Amino acid sequence: MRIVNCISGKDFGGSKQAFLDYGLMLEDLGYEVHYLVRPNARCLHHLKHIPKQRIHVQHYHRTTCPIIKQHSIQRLSHCLKRIQPSIIFAHKQIDLALLKPAYPQAHLIGVIHGFNYQYIEQADQLITVSSAVQTWLKQHTQKPLHLLANSVKTPSLSQISKPQRPPVIGTMTIFRRKKKIEHLLKACKELKRRGHVFQVLIAGRGHRYLWLKSLIQAWGLTDVVSLHSWIEDKSDFFKKIDIYCVTSRTESFNISLLEAMAHQTCVVSSACGGPNDIIIHEKSGYLFPVGNITTLVQQLEHLIVSPTEREKLAQAGFKRVLSHFSQTVLKHELATILGGIRDFDKY
Repeated sequence: MRIVNCISGKDFGGSKQAFLDYGLMLEDLGYEVHYLVRPNARCLHHLKHIPKQRIHVQHYHRTTCPIIKQHSIQRLSHCLKRIQPSIIFAHKQIDLALLKPAYPQAHLIGVIHGFNYQYIEQADQLITVSSAVQTWLKQHTQKPLHLLANSVKTPSLSQISKPQRPPVIGTMTIFRRKKKIEHLLKACKELKRRGHVFQVLIAGRGHRYLWLKSLIQAWGLTDVVSLHSWIEDKSDFFKKIDIYCVTSRTESFNISLLEAMAHQTCVVSSACGGPNDIIIHEKSGYLFPVGNITTLVQQLEHLIVSPTEREKLAQAGFKRVLSHFSQTVLKHELATILGGIRDFDKY
């Protein structure tokens, strides 16, 4: 069976990583997978192992403006008629509005990565990345909904040793308002006031970079907190930290938590949606109420002074990733979803 896996974004975030993971899982399940991407997409670098005849670089405009939309549909239709897929996976919702009219005979599956219901009625069925997204989406559609978490690669089954040094708290993110990095800085300010010895490594990019830098200076945290640009080598980043912290107001999933757990790093997160599916509180990490800096301080303080607790949570988190979020586990769940498509035999 021939399947098209489509992503129209050009940068490399969570949905693009999921796009690559879906391709690997579908190939492992024995399907002939074709990849549909736009020119200069960063994910092309990760598709070098795929035969060229199964990579389709197609320029089209992501818009619903009638004249331009029709031009994009024609381009996609020409490409898809050559491939003749039975099923299409789309990881960007704007693509649902283009792919369905371009090739209506294929079964169109929308992978919904966030709290957004635009264009979902164009899909034949939907996959959500967390129970929070699924619950929210049920309020907006009658389409068949399935839950399939994002997956993560585990770097090694062996123990990852952390160097002997003051504990390092780390996070990586896009610097925007909903990420609430200032809550982490407030917690650090209080931990420093209490006399704890620790370091903080914050990496990312975004329009609030200068704002965060000014807070670090204003709150006297320049000796504790370092602000870095986006991390390319994530394995190296997780080796440098002992505690990974997410302070967001809302998250549809947050794959960085999985990556931290896969690298045997203990995690602390606000109970902001997606992380509730990933972390079992006090078993594989800590959850704190959104915006509750007092609880965040208490949890970080406990982890700073207790390397034994850090180690226990890190190992439990790693085991949870293996049992619930590895590609080996999730590809079988994906096979079940595909097997349940109505009239599947006609494909």
